[in-house]
Amino acid sequence: MRVQGWVDNNIYPPTFGGTVRAFHLYQNLAHEAEVRVTCAVTRRDPAPGRERVDGIELVRVKPYHRAVFHYLERLRLAPLFLAHGVYGRWPGKLLHGCDEKDDVWQVDSIALTSLFDHAPRGALKVYSYQNVEAEWFERVGSPLLAQRYWGERLMAIESRAVRQADLVLAVSEQDR
Repeated sequence: MRVQGWVDNNIYPPTFGGTVRAFHLYQNLAHEAEVRVTCAVTRRDPAPGRERVDGIELVRVKPYHRAVFHYLERLRLAPLFLAHGVYGRWPGKLLHGCDEKDDVWQVDSIALTSLFDHAPRGALKVYSYQNVEAEWFERVGSPLLAQRYWGERLMAIESRAVRQADLVLAVSEQDR
């Protein structure tokens, strides 16, 4: 079995909650499957572009548009999750190295769920994330101009991700 994972940060070395959760999940999948994880990392990330760790092939890609959305969020104009649309329309280097023979496409980031549109025919699409994003955004998200509007956009993106996925991993009954 071949698993292609997608994350929007560097999961190795695992240094905080989200990276620890994702790394350990893929590490355990690697006991039974061939696992490749593509990490959309920042331009300044010093880690190598490719690395094999604990049975996981890590591929780190530095998309330019991620920085644009980071700065828009810091200016309170637009949220980082808007990169979702760009990743879907112009996935660029993210898709290099992907294989039509992948059995599973697992996405661990709301911003990357638009990559489901590029999944190989017949691949199991898994959405795995530790938060209900719309709820998290409402409670602790970045303070933005037009906050309500962005919250509604996020709800639409998250709803689409859940509908597209064949399987959604939830961390609690309440999140489910």
